[in-house]
Amino acid sequence: MSEFKKIAVVSLTAATLGFCGIAYAAEDFSATGDHAALAALYEAKAAEQGHLVMEHERMMSDPDFIRKNPSTSAQMEMAKHCGALISAAKNLKSELEGFAEWHKKQA
Repeated sequence: MSEFKKIAVVSLTAATLGFCGIAYAAEDFSATGDHAALAALYEAKAAEQGHLVMEHERMMSDPDFIRKNPSTSAQMEMAKHCGALISAAKNLKSELEGFAEWHKKQA
């Protein structure tokens, strides 16, 4: 892997983690033992990922949506983009559901 790619990957990862940290830091759980509230938070975030999956699956299944791009390479990029988002969102949804279940058991 080239030095540029390594820097790009590290930067993207740091930016993503920083963004997620900001989003979660905005939640105020004065008692870290508020497992019911945390379970509800993770369930809501899992549902958001589920909506993202449905949205991109719907786009991929609509041939006219992808064909609106004039070139074949643009169509392939769009399909690759949707596929990557679907895969990542499904993985994150599964993790969030696991967090929610764990916090439910602790409540």
